[in-house]
Amino acid sequence: MGEETCLHALRDCSAAKSIWKKFVNPARLRDFFSLPMEVWMDRNLKKDWGMRSDNKWNIVFGVACWWLWKVRNEVVFCFDTSLGSDPYMSIHLKVREILQLEEKALVSGRKKNVYKECYVGWACPSEGWVKCNTDGASRGRGSRAGCGGVIRDGSSAWLGGFSRELRNCNALLAEIWGFVYGADLAWRLGFRRVCFELDSKDAVNMILKGCDVRHPCAFAVKMARELIDRCCQVEVFHVFRECNEVANWLAAFAVNSGSKDWDGDPPFDCRSLVLRDAVGFGVPRLVAVSCAVLPLRSSHAPPPPSPSAATLITRPNLSFTLLPSPRFFLSENHKQYSIF
Repeated sequence: MGEETCLHALRDCSAAKSIWKKFVNPARLRDFFSLPMEVWMDRNLKKDWGMRSDNKWNIVFGVACWWLWKVRNEVVFCFDTSLGSDPYMSIHLKVREILQLEEKALVSGRKKNVYKECYVGWACPSEGWVKCNTDGASRGRGSRAGCGGVIRDGSSAWLGGFSRELRNCNALLAEIWGFVYGADLAWRLGFRRVCFELDSKDAVNMILKGCDVRHPCAFAVKMARELIDRCCQVEVFHVFRECNEVANWLAAFAVNSGSKDWDGDPPFDCRSLVLRDAVGFGVPRLVAVSCAVLPLRSSHAPPPPSPSAATLITRPNLSFTLLPSPRFFLSENHKQYSIF
């Protein structure tokens, strides 16, 4: 048996063919299934070969290719041979979601957003504060996961870090567990004015706003919100991934090598990233101006310390202080209470 080609996975296997026939105009089926890979891609992105005139075929085609490739990876890496309850409906709903978002963006005038190239990177916390960057990593459903975090002060000094291997969980849950471990470490080290940074907007929103008790992340979110309350002043920000590279390295270490505490010095293989942060190294990135000028803060939150212009760009959205709530203390063997 020869090696499978991308074209076979996306178009020519029997499962893919049966799905495409529900989307492609019957008059175009012969051309659709006979063209070589590059021409096939080019024609479908430029021409309307769809069965429905009210959909943008290039979007339908792109979503269907994405869905087929995702399913193929699940078969190869996760041994999941199911195609879901209704592949046609799954693709159709995703297309409709994209079209609705596109229409909403046009109506709201977001197309007029001004983008500016900025250098983004980690920034020191304000005087009297420490900064805790955390991240989570997962290899996918049924695979290993981990989280990591680091605490540094206004001089970029390494105050503590961790890598924690987690049981089976997705990337979002790993992000929230990373925050939980980071908040617990900050408390144990005696820090009461802490700025937290995560590169997952979904995790930040869930930590700040909570979630339904039936949500798979509910237990971790409860712990995160109650651990935050231990500190006197707390800020929680979503940042770009380029601002969170050290925490990302620590989370990846947990997935590959297991749990470890980094109390004194940073890991040897991570020191170049730590040094880049310390000297203010930045990466060019196009940023919507609105990201820098529209922070979302709770009305209960005290005004945050005045950030530098660079910091304002790199932590665009969120600041929050939680009101008092019942405390939940994280124990060393907390996994017996977890939902993993």
